[in-house]
Amino acid sequence: MNLLDVFKKKHEKELAASHLDARLRKQLNMMVDYRLCEALKVLSQKITVPRNVVGEHIIEVGSFYVAKAVDDEHKLGLLRKHLIDSHLLDDGYDDDESILRIGEAGSISELLKLAEKVLHRWHTFQRSLGIAEKTNSVDYLNRCQRDFSLASIELAMWLEKHGLFDDPSGKNIGN
Repeated sequence: MNLLDVFKKKHEKELAASHLDARLRKQLNMMVDYRLCEALKVLSQKITVPRNVVGEHIIEVGSFYVAKAVDDEHKLGLLRKHLIDSHLLDDGYDDDESILRIGEAGSISELLKLAEKVLHRWHTFQRSLGIAEKTNSVDYLNRCQRDFSLASIELAMWLEKHGLFDDPSGKNIGN
């Protein structure tokens, strides 16, 4: 290696170091789910850029949306609950549908949750009919009927509160 190559190499290293300092890059050392690492690897291969570039962009986009959610008390509560339930206490990985619902952090996710609750209570009520016949007891049937009614009322109240009806009589906006 000649002297010119040595100076060239030294200059390139100094230039690269000053470039990194200028961008104020920091290394994030934290544990993340292996599936996220694999997704990052696949994305970087498809886009044909280094993983750190894709990772930085994902953090940038995610922090933009999370910052928007923090400004709204309701969305902040939903986000906090999700982070604790899914990332702190659980395995830390969400399916695509769950991510979209949290990303919306709005009425649709609440509506889906209430509708799922009503549907679950309905199925439980239907099963309780058979149990009541076999046991000749209506206690469980009555409890399931009450739970279904309460869930249905909760859904109806939510729909009314969020302006999906013109008035309490239940006339649709579109009619």
